[in-house]
Amino acid sequence: MKWTIIVVGILLGGVFFMLYRAKTPVTKLSSPTVTAADGSGKPSPALDTAIKNALNASSSAETISPKAATIRYDGTTFAPANVTVMQGATVTITDTVGTMWVASDPHPTHTGYDGTPLSEHCKLGYLGAAPFDQCSVGSTYTFVFNKVGAWSYHDHKNYEAHGIVTVVAK
Repeated sequence: MKWTIIVVGILLGGVFFMLYRAKTPVTKLSSPTVTAADGSGKPSPALDTAIKNALNASSSAETISPKAATIRYDGTTFAPANVTVMQGATVTITDTVGTMWVASDPHPTHTGYDGTPLSEHCKLGYLGAAPFDQCSVGSTYTFVFNKVGAWSYHDHKNYEAHGIVTVVAK
């Protein structure tokens, strides 16, 4: 009985010590989850990964004018990888080696901006919403961003090269 009281006393003392020793509560921060751009609100792991990769890129911190932006591509990286523009702004991406195929994430479907897959919006005669997809290799690609949001993109020929165009409301 005596040992039971001692053990319970020690346990209670330890619990009280643990509860009262911290002056400031610790808050665990969670990693953000990016939801699909189609408005479904469902998590998009591929898009989330692409955005995290782009945010870790060395040239990702630069912000361009809200009315227009120019991004350079050297065959391996976009510079700056991330830009912020206002709704209705024009973003031009130029390639110094002529091998890029700019497309919205996720790779390889390119459904992130308008919700239609590459196989649909790159067909001859497509009349739907303008896709954020170059649809073929070229040295310059210009796109007008009319939808507010964070639109991650990649080079379809080198899907390890990523960036984000963040569009804010006017």
